[in-house]
Amino acid sequence: EATKLIVHCIYKFSRNPMYFGLLLIHLEISIIQNPIGGLLFIPSFILYINHFQIIPEESAVLDLFNDAFLKYKENKEGGFDNGFENLRKYTIPLTEVFFGKIDKQRKKFF
Repeated sequence: EATKLIVHCIYKFSRNPMYFGLLLIHLEISIIQNPIGGLLFIPSFILYINHFQIIPEESAVLDLFNDAFLKYKENKEGGFDNGFENLRKYTIPLTEVFFGKIDKQRKKFF
């Protein structure tokens, strides 16, 4: 179990640097190999990562570091992956369509 919230290094700029990096890698590969397939894959990747990784992880971090995480989250709204964060606003309705309603505790992240 984590004992400290890390907010320096790469986390100064992004709440989810690993997933943002994976998105960039998948985007680059799809542009080079198959742009049309990438148009289908990239939104699917975003839906999957949001629903099965980011939302549960942020819920767990919120449980561990309540006020510190909320303060950190507020500071990250303008980070370099803000475009990725903004995609969540548009993918949540799709996530609800594909995976059912998101419980109220998770929904407060949006």
